Amino acid sequence: MNQILLIPFLELIDGLLWFYQFLIIIAVILNLLAALNILNTYNRGVFVLINTINRFTDPALYHIRRFIPTFGGLDFSPVIGIFLVHVLRNIVKTLQLYLS
Repeated sequence: MNQILLIPFLELIDGLLWFYQFLIIIAVILNLLAALNILNTYNRGVFVLINTINRFTDPALYHIRRFIPTFGGLDFSPVIGIFLVHVLRNIVKTLQLYLS
């Protein structure tokens, strides 16, 4: 009986992890466009969008940045963050297959 309740919960976790992975990719793209002055961060809507996405992604990436230094100004923490989220998604999917 518990397995019936656990599978939708694992699907929800997988969906949230996918969304977080997507947010990290969007944050990287928006920050790159803002750094290259393609996006005008003085525009209130653009600023709010970038700030909101960074508020969701930066707490996790901050912990990765503490251990991984930047190499020549390049920040590899989003790549490692996406990799870790992908590993967590694989664990969740393995649990789903095991329980079904």
